[in-house]
Amino acid sequence: MGPIPDGQEIDHLCHDPDVCEPGGACPHRRCGNPRHLQAVSRPINNLRSGSPTAINARKTHCWRGHPLWGANLYRPPSRPQQRDCETCRRIRRFKNIAARIENAGGYGRQLTMFVELGE
Repeated sequence: MGPIPDGQEIDHLCHDPDVCEPGGACPHRRCGNPRHLQAVSRPINNLRSGSPTAINARKTHCWRGHPLWGANLYRPPSRPQQRDCETCRRIRRFKNIAARIENAGGYGRQLTMFVELGE
């Protein structure tokens, strides 16, 4: 052991955010084995946690099952750390257009074309 390096913090390796309850209920919080500790940067420690940010960062697919990588991954220019599914963005856009057409009195082929594309 020794001092914690600058810019690092201690991560408890036997803690599993997928199994352990948040807060003080986690049994691993009582573990004092120094071999279960590792000095890591804050971003790495956060990604290993069970926080909503960490859970979303580990996702490989959107809730509809589309992959969150390659051409299907959208990152807004104003928030490059944020990830969004391009296919789902397209679906939302088509449904929004269909709703505006319907609200404006549109019907028939004009409306069904957008609804079909958005489903």
